[in-house]
Amino acid sequence: MTKWVRISMNPSSWFANQFVDFYNETFEKNYHFQLTTAGVRSVMERVRDYMDDIGFVYILSQQQENFLHELAKNKIEFVPMYETDVIFYPGRQTEFYDSGKEKVRLEELEGIRFIQNYQDEFFDLGSVQENAFQWRDLDISVLTNSDYIMEKMLKNSKVSNVSGSYLSENKKGTTPGIPLELGNNKVIFGYMFHKGEKMDDSVEEFLTFLKGRLPKS
Repeated sequence: MTKWVRISMNPSSWFANQFVDFYNETFEKNYHFQLTTAGVRSVMERVRDYMDDIGFVYILSQQQENFLHELAKNKIEFVPMYETDVIFYPGRQTEFYDSGKEKVRLEELEGIRFIQNYQDEFFDLGSVQENAFQWRDLDISVLTNSDYIMEKMLKNSKVSNVSGSYLSENKKGTTPGIPLELGNNKVIFGYMFHKGEKMDDSVEEFLTFLKGRLPKS
């Protein structure tokens, strides 16, 4: 009987690149994989319900307390792997494109229209803090789960994107992202699994591979 390694994750081009490399490196081992992209809450539910062996997510640090509380109720453990900046990606037809700015403040984004992935790290777990980052602060014109639509819109229209730096990736069709000042807020990348249960050796091997690909802090 074929053994499938089941993985769910937030959409991430960086993660996709790492998976392709891992598959090629382990080709002779004949692993079989099932990969699902989903939002943070859906990834949690899939791991909880044993639909997936492991889930990889990006969360805002301001959400971490609520997030860990949700996981504890579902007997799931979260292991942070890396912290990245919150990044503003200006579309090619916006005034911020090629502006040379080293940082941007939230209030500077007034009047800018945004395209966001509805499965990204910000939408699933809202913050209760009055002064915390809220999506109502931004004018979101387009929600999509398509990387292709995201790329085309950033390249050919007056929209921008806010997301994690995703470790080493930039949004195609834009200049390199500009760090967005949100206090001490970071985007945390990590994985979740059933607390107290042993992982399959193939999952452990993939984790070791991923850790070796993370930038050195």
